Amino acid sequence: MPFTQYRVYVNGTPATVDQLSRFEDIVIDQEMDKACQGRFQVPVCVRANGVWDGETESFLQGLTRIRLEVQIQNADWVALIDGPIVNIESAMFSEPGQSVLTLVVSDDSFYLHRSETVRVLQGSDAKVAGEIYDEVPQIASKDIDSAPAPSKSGFETTVLRGTQMNGCDSWRSASTCTPMWLVVQHPDKASGVSSSIRIPPRTSAWLR
Repeated sequence: MPFTQYRVYVNGTPATVDQLSRFEDIVIDQEMDKACQGRFQVPVCVRANGVWDGETESFLQGLTRIRLEVQIQNADWVALIDGPIVNIESAMFSEPGQSVLTLVVSDDSFYLHRSETVRVLQGSDAKVAGEIYDEVPQIASKDIDSAPAPSKSGFETTVLRGTQMNGCDSWRSASTCTPMWLVVQHPDKASGVSSSIRIPPRTSAWLR
């Protein structure tokens, strides 16, 4: 069985031993034409005074940036997800050991789907896509394939209705290209806390 390690960064900083110990199950889903999404389960319990313990910790709050990397044997470290917490699902029960918070982490395409607008953009699809990505500071880099120029200059006008992601989806449906959404940032990798894990052969990466 290959030896595998993982490490977690919180807002670009290696997670502490205490923060790592809070995560129980981690599931990363990566599918074609869909945003990469991670689900990090955090058990919670009730204190003696009746208050839930752990819910208010800063690294468990919305839009906190979580990055998960894995290494198999001596291969390079690979990021499975790097993005903000976009939702927090809670399941609270009276029985001990049953209550959990699930942190839903999205890749940076989340930032392309936050606000709607109607506007006119000029230029080729590649130029318009570059402008849209440049509007999102969380997207550290981009790789956009060039597209053939339209036969008539009038066709270089694009009307964006909805979010930036709606625009990307409409261009994809009108072309033969199939993009892969994995936009990541690269924090300092000089240090980080890791633990031994095994990843079963399945379409998702599952950590426990």
